[in-house]
Amino acid sequence: DAELQGADAAESDPARPAADTKAGAYKHLMTGVSFMLPFVVAGGLLIALAFAFGGIDAMSAANKGSLGFALGEIGAKAAFALIVPALAGYIAFSIADRPGIAPGMIGGMLAANLNAGFLGGIAAGFIAGYTVSFLSRSIRLPKNLEGLKPVLILPLVGTLVTGLLMVYVVGVPVAALLAALTGWLKGM
Repeated sequence: DAELQGADAAESDPARPAADTKAGAYKHLMTGVSFMLPFVVAGGLLIALAFAFGGIDAMSAANKGSLGFALGEIGAKAAFALIVPALAGYIAFSIADRPGIAPGMIGGMLAANLNAGFLGGIAAGFIAGYTVSFLSRSIRLPKNLEGLKPVLILPLVGTLVTGLLMVYVVGVPVAALLAALTGWLKGM
């Protein structure tokens, strides 16, 4: 009985939702990181193999066509290019399930293209996830059109909102913050 009363007291505690929100945000971030890690590992190992087979300048244009160059291209230009979009996409997935993946990944790609890096990817993932989650709760359709919501309406509108926020609001300040942090770290 004492355990049940303790559980009931915890549920009625007004501070509890704030704690759940913090734990939820951390959980979403960690989901994104866990899905991103295979891209980091595969890309890093392929770059290491490129150096092993092609030497220190394996990825230079002079070695184009060699095995080392090809491995470097796969690791650096393909696997590493997907790190920030995967992070953002799976943060959004953790929040909004499958309809959040496309807006999150597209927001992450925008973050990478805007030089906003990981910080921009994290912002894009949370923006996409919470936007799609809000839209999912807010949009009501007739029963015969409800099937369009997760595959068309939520990804489309979520991508539109996330993309516009990344391009016009979030991307440039986060890129400037990232550049400042990078400069500060280089100056140490």
